[in-house]
Amino acid sequence: MKTFYKTLLFLLLSAAVVNPVFAQHKYSQEEVQGLIENAPNAADYPQASAVILLHQKILTVHEDGSSTLDEHLLIKILKHRGKQKYGDQKRKYNAETDSIQVLRAVTYKFGGKVIAVEKKAINDITPLELTGASVYANVLEKVISFPALAPNVVMELKLRTVSKAPKEKSDRHYWGLVGFQTDDPILRKEFVLIVPKTMDATYAFLHKNVEPEETTFADRLVYNWRVEKSPQIISEPDMPPFEEIIPLLAFSSQKKWENVGAWLKGKFYKHITQGDSIRAQAQELTKAAKNRSEKIRNTFLFVAQKIRNVYLKLGLAGYEPHDADSVLANRYGDWRDKAVLLVALLKAAGIESYPAFVQTQPQKLIASVPMPKQFNAVYVAVPQKDGQWLWLNPFADYSRYPYFLGAQGNQALVLEPEKAVLKRVKQFSPDFNFSHNQMDFTLDTSGNVTTKIISKLNGFFDLRARRALKGKTPKELEQYFLETANQLGEGSTEISHKLSNLKDLVDSVVVEQTAKTPELGIVEGKMMIFHLPHVPFGFAHNPFFPSLEKRKFDFVMDSNVKVVVEGDVNYPQNYKAAFIPQAFTKKNAIGEWKIRFTDPGSGKIHYKYEYRFNKTWISLKNYSGFKQIFDAFQRPQNGLILLEKK
Repeated sequence: MKTFYKTLLFLLLSAAVVNPVFAQHKYSQEEVQGLIENAPNAADYPQASAVILLHQKILTVHEDGSSTLDEHLLIKILKHRGKQKYGDQKRKYNAETDSIQVLRAVTYKFGGKVIAVEKKAINDITPLELTGASVYANVLEKVISFPALAPNVVMELKLRTVSKAPKEKSDRHYWGLVGFQTDDPILRKEFVLIVPKTMDATYAFLHKNVEPEETTFADRLVYNWRVEKSPQIISEPDMPPFEEIIPLLAFSSQKKWENVGAWLKGKFYKHITQGDSIRAQAQELTKAAKNRSEKIRNTFLFVAQKIRNVYLKLGLAGYEPHDADSVLANRYGDWRDKAVLLVALLKAAGIESYPAFVQTQPQKLIASVPMPKQFNAVYVAVPQKDGQWLWLNPFADYSRYPYFLGAQGNQALVLEPEKAVLKRVKQFSPDFNFSHNQMDFTLDTSGNVTTKIISKLNGFFDLRARRALKGKTPKELEQYFLETANQLGEGSTEISHKLSNLKDLVDSVVVEQTAKTPELGIVEGKMMIFHLPHVPFGFAHNPFFPSLEKRKFDFVMDSNVKVVVEGDVNYPQNYKAAFIPQAFTKKNAIGEWKIRFTDPGSGKIHYKYEYRFNKTWISLKNYSGFKQIFDAFQRPQNGLILLEKK
């Protein structure tokens, strides 16, 4: 019995040695009550939907690779939209490796009443995007629905996510990205990382000078990052991703990209299976191909169009794909699975290709902290004879081959068989991302105008057109063209329209329309006033406009572009041109802007507007000058024509 009590005492003392590390970071109910009592009001944050009083995460990694993530969230609702935003707390997880426990979920009403979340309001559901994709049934979403939320009410949530120890020793690692600012104010955000001394810890804190409090206890290293009173981010149009502007922590147990690449290769390449179905499919796809390029194109188009896209967040279900044969049989796949199928089919066709982990958002790679968490998609890279690379996005079912929008210019981790290397993804030029619009106008003596439009689109604009029109029914398309005709002027009637085959990803999109608009030319005595209308197809325009006079953040466009609008204005022979816009030319490092009108005096005025953007990221320093040129280019008088009777 004495031996038993000695053993028990030893265990209690040992727990007392380790547990204070956890206790000193966790907030008691008394501290929570103090945060609630001293919480700010809506008047303190008039633009915020809520204020996050506390958001703490403690990640404890164990020697065997298992881990525990404790999360403590305390939010005060300020406006009704805060209820909509935070009322359902959702956490996706992999049920095969993780479990989420709800330790506390309550609402504090004004006056002190505490209402606990009922058990029936806590559910594990299949995410909507995974409906009909049974091979990803291991991915679930924990949904906690809070009751009685309203302005001045506080909600508290404590979660514990337990991750199992991996079977393979090579899988014992950790990594993550933690943001410390959002579009609502945060009074206190804290992230604690506790790891064994035997594990490496690499980290970087970006966009703010925050050093961790580092302590050691027994066999563990403890890192604590804390940021107080983070203001809310007031969003602006065309601003950078949050990851490029907020205080951001990146941490990893890996020190070399080579090690990350080797680990990913071990997960990927064993699933490039070459069963009978893969070989037969590859043969079918390439039998009519005249050369290597057509083989690649035909194979890619099959994977992009015939294998359904499943938008599962990369890494949520792990990084190991299913066998290529299974993906082919299922006819659907996430990033991992569509990439492994494309590589397998190309291999069966005798073409070498490699998976490439990419980030589709315009954010820089944190090179000093190697981890796959920095990537959100898997492309396929095909080496070419000229030393260049062909980059294929297997999810690109809405753009002309071989265009893709995301990841351009970013660094990718390419998993070659012998090594993993960081390579820069292709950046398409403005001359590839073009919108060429031919708009011809014919005016009669009453000012009635017949307009004929032919829009030829490629790259970025081709993608926008397909997204806008590809899913429309014939009736919806008819309605769309009636609306675009009416945009030319009040009372317009459509004469005809024509649209290229949007399912064909080989040729560019071409859209044509002819319409007639009464009295678009305004006759006043001997004068006729005519304002050139804009191209009525929204997808043919550059969608990025520097509308704000002043900005807090850089101006970021999805793509560099080239837009041309040109044509002829045919006017009656008994008129002459009294005024046409002056020539306009501006050129700098960002781009070029040109306007030119010519009147040979034969009843026809030729015009041409052209601009191109060579850069997609406009710094605050250059924004004002960029906006000035853009506004000057867009002035109404640049589209004004005055005609006078002879």
